[in-house]
Amino acid sequence: MDLINNYRESKGLNVLKISTNLNNSAEYQNNYMIEANKITHKGLNKSSVQDRALLFHATGYNFGEIIGYSPSIEELFQGWKDSESHNKVLLDSRWTWIGISIIKQNNIYVGVINFSSGILGSVTIKKDQEIKIEGEYIERPVFDNKFIERLYINEDLNRFEIYVKTAFNNTFIYCYDKKNKITDRIDIFF
Repeated sequence: MDLINNYRESKGLNVLKISTNLNNSAEYQNNYMIEANKITHKGLNKSSVQDRALLFHATGYNFGEIIGYSPSIEELFQGWKDSESHNKVLLDSRWTWIGISIIKQNNIYVGVINFSSGILGSVTIKKDQEIKIEGEYIERPVFDNKFIERLYINEDLNRFEIYVKTAFNNTFIYCYDKKNKITDRIDIFF
């Protein structure tokens, strides 16, 4: 994480925040690649990075991924920087969130890094009597969905809680930034 953020800062780009959702997505793909014994962006059932990110409730409209393997983490990172296509993903200014999975397998490091844009990260969805969505944000969000029952925003901790009342098996919530552009969409499927 420090290698990536230090590199981005040296290029005048924003520092990325860790998203638990993207960490889970990256780990899922990394485990798939190790089990399948191949390095690939196509996951189980030919899933894409966006498919996997949404499976783990990551939010955003743009997703990216870099993958690779090397005998050391430093060489792995250097390989990404030296590759024009990987470096372009590392330095994409849209990214605000990152998820990392590095697994050592037979003295080789296998790495998957997932990226997303938007202002929401580490979103958790729970369902008991009602649906509760909680998470972290970068910039104070505006949420839009007619099924939002209650909304709490803790500006000191950059955290939010949304309670959704819905009779449907699925719904979604849009999230807007200050400029009133849609930055994230939370999809809820049960």
